[in-house]
Amino acid sequence: MQIKPLFDRVLLKAEAAETGAKSAGSGGVYVPRDANERSQLMIVESVGMGIDESGNKTEMAVSVGDKVLVSKYAGAEITIDGQKFWIFKQCDILAKLTKD
Repeated sequence: MQIKPLFDRVLLKAEAAETGAKSAGSGGVYVPRDANERSQLMIVESVGMGIDESGNKTEMAVSVGDKVLVSKYAGAEITIDGQKFWIFKQCDILAKLTKD
């Protein structure tokens, strides 16, 4: 089943990583130890059409495959075919990770 977010929403999936560790890189991104705590590091699975709720065109700053850091308490969790996904408004994505 494919999911296409509406408006300026983005479909994300948590990146698989070891729990209780930091990701590679000088600063690292914290991956929680508690299984009940959602990771803030996610991968973009699908993006909306780039229109806000008022009907104005907005540029989507992320694309499929991007790794992003999201707000801790935002987003709606959904389960499709046994897999967990989250739908976020673009404004709740805090940063896009790059390989610089």
